[in-house]
Amino acid sequence: MIRDVEPLEGFGEPWGLLTAILEDGTREWRGEIWEEVGPEVMTWRPYPGGPSAGAVWLHLIMVELAWFGLKDDLTEAERAELLWDAIDVDEAIWPDAPAQPMSWYVALQDRYRQVSLAGIKKFGAADEVLGSGENRYTQRWIFGHVIQHEAYHGGQIVMLVTQALREQ
Repeated sequence: MIRDVEPLEGFGEPWGLLTAILEDGTREWRGEIWEEVGPEVMTWRPYPGGPSAGAVWLHLIMVELAWFGLKDDLTEAERAELLWDAIDVDEAIWPDAPAQPMSWYVALQDRYRQVSLAGIKKFGAADEVLGSGENRYTQRWIFGHVIQHEAYHGGQIVMLVTQALREQ
């Protein structure tokens, strides 16, 4: 069997290929969760104040929007839905995630992924530098970082769901 990732249509390069890789990675880690799980699994924490699968999922969505330069387009209701001002990974602040089943989180990520895809279509050259001072990045680096971040936290979500199911 040969596996390959074809660039998504409608995107200039390298964005078509990178977008296809991001989408493939999302399908990959989501596929590791074999069944629909309920709110009690999505909000379960391995220790008091720790991350839940739901909170990590919200963080994953937020970071994608932030790095792709789309956070300023969000409404206050959307920011509240994502717990934008409540989750602080750097300070290990993980508020209670919405008590919703996994399908709600999947739909939420799918909805915001569409926002990302629309934004990606407006990206400039891959070597365009964004930021200022010491915090300067190429568009290409930003996209790679989002892909890596998705894989890292997607794995955490799978682990937290698996652990929560074993604890039940």
